[in-house]
Amino acid sequence: MANRSYLCATTKETIYPAFVDDSYSPDEQLIANDVWCVPLLWTALFRPADIVEHTFESDGEQIYVEAPIVARKQAIANLAEALPYFNELFADEGPLDEYAAFLKQALEAVPYEFVTIEMEEIASLYDDEAEFYQMFRDILAAIGGTPQPETKAALLQLTQFRNLKRFPPSDMHLDPQKEQNSTEDDDWNHCRVCGAGQILSGLGRLVPWERS
Repeated sequence: MANRSYLCATTKETIYPAFVDDSYSPDEQLIANDVWCVPLLWTALFRPADIVEHTFESDGEQIYVEAPIVARKQAIANLAEALPYFNELFADEGPLDEYAAFLKQALEAVPYEFVTIEMEEIASLYDDEAEFYQMFRDILAAIGGTPQPETKAALLQLTQFRNLKRFPPSDMHLDPQKEQNSTEDDDWNHCRVCGAGQILSGLGRLVPWERS
């Protein structure tokens, strides 16, 4: 079974709503998800001050997690503010404006106050989870500054792009011709930008970058 990250919306200002909120509905609150990574533009939604630390108890076991949470409207503003930075950082791979527009639409479509990432399943892939959480913090701290090679390297590790030379067309799954001409790497890398929705993953909400 694949380890996933989850971009969730919630009415409660709490991380891991799927774990702590009995009323949580993935059909309504799971905006997007992906396997083996945290998608690139999800990081653009948050800043270092949005990180929350918490220890949950599950079956008698203490589970330490870190996760970002921010008001949904602020996440949309953060995305717009961060886009020039990400475009400069990934100038060789192509502009991310259309991907960002799709992610903005997905965020605007959820009637919940907060947005958060559940990423413990990804952290658990690391021998030292603290290494993962520090990498994530460093990525957020770098947003808006001068793009640095080490930040791009960290994002490539976080996102797990495969043989990435150029970003696939953002509307690849909306255009049958583009979808037919796509490669396996294109399919993989497309999800690494914004994640997958209900159509491609079988989980969560419909998203505007997938044909319903």
